Amino acid sequence: MTSALPTALVAYGLGSASPAEIVDAADGLCEVVFVADSRDEHTRLVLPFMEEVADVLDLAELSGDVVADRVDGRVHGVVTFSEFMLTASTELAARLGLPFHTPETTGALTDKVEQRALLNSKGVTSLRQVAVDTPEGFAQAVREIGFPAVIKPACGTASVDVYLCTSWADLAAISPSPRSGGWVVEEMLVPGRHPATPWLGDYCSVESAVSHGRCWHFAIIERLPLTPPLRESGFLAPDTLPAAFRSQVLELAEAAIHAVGITTGITHVEIKFTPDGPQVIEVNGRMGGTTGRLLRRASDLDPFRLALEIALDRDIAPRDVAFDRSVIAFRVLPPPRQVTVREARTPADFRALAGVWAVDGGVRRGQVLDWRRGGLEKIFTIWAEADDPAALSKVIQDLQSAAADCVTYDG
Repeated sequence: MTSALPTALVAYGLGSASPAEIVDAADGLCEVVFVADSRDEHTRLVLPFMEEVADVLDLAELSGDVVADRVDGRVHGVVTFSEFMLTASTELAARLGLPFHTPETTGALTDKVEQRALLNSKGVTSLRQVAVDTPEGFAQAVREIGFPAVIKPACGTASVDVYLCTSWADLAAISPSPRSGGWVVEEMLVPGRHPATPWLGDYCSVESAVSHGRCWHFAIIERLPLTPPLRESGFLAPDTLPAAFRSQVLELAEAAIHAVGITTGITHVEIKFTPDGPQVIEVNGRMGGTTGRLLRRASDLDPFRLALEIALDRDIAPRDVAFDRSVIAFRVLPPPRQVTVREARTPADFRALAGVWAVDGGVRRGQVLDWRRGGLEKIFTIWAEADDPAALSKVIQDLQSAAADCVTYDG
């Protein structure tokens, strides 16, 4: 029997919501067809389960044109939750004549040089940067930018291969992993502080739904302070920003969204709290990696379903999102050097802690961990909650204490 529901084409890749979360969010709204690429190691591991819950088209076996031909006429929207599938999603949507980011917008979302040039030209930011092809160009770029400087891939995500340089010694110590893409050397935004909660980090992300060019900023996700050099260690909701400061942050996020040309989809804009006020770190054209799961647990909004609704061109009515608890995704990260695991605790050790409701990850004896993989090299992600932000502070202290000695390394 043919389903009366519309069909959404979901491009799956590393960093995406899980197939189970996506199919669950689609219940009663639409049918899901996944498009994935089994040449990617992560996708290859997930593929058997994906095939159990929905139809799957594999880009390792089928060209984009063949995929488009197979679904043309029965797919009503395209969406992705993965940074790595933005370009493929853009190409599929264009072939199918469905709304998504334009190729020009996707170019700005996936190339940090192009994005910063746009943000600067539109008056949203005024940050200096130099693009270089290889690490041999870092020194000359730093002479132009000055210290402190941030060095990162021109096309990248999750703080992979991101370096902070405050001196020539820092620059000399950089050992970037081999990559074919270019690099960006950019002046560092001046550190600030959270305007209300001293133990939180000095930056956040604004999560927005964009439909026909109109923005609904449905949440702000706050952060714990960065783990050296620039790795993200914790994501919290709801936010505790004062109303006037919150308005500045939302206004800046909206300006950034329009500057890079986003007219449809879920966006994730990272913003730094500097002494001179909020400043844009970067704009992402998909949902933040922890956003969906955090908000599903803490509020009356399902961001995964919201993303599907936008893809299907449903009317989106902005509203106040109701939170009934405070939640955190707490990351346990390796030290900033390459290490080999000697012994490690198990996820069960963390599940016994007050407030913990899920634990992802784990490492094995002999496993080599490389901090240069940024947020992709996590030992554990611990999901915890409390009644309010004040109570969550105590939960975080317990997590930090438990994480301090949860892994030992050779040497």
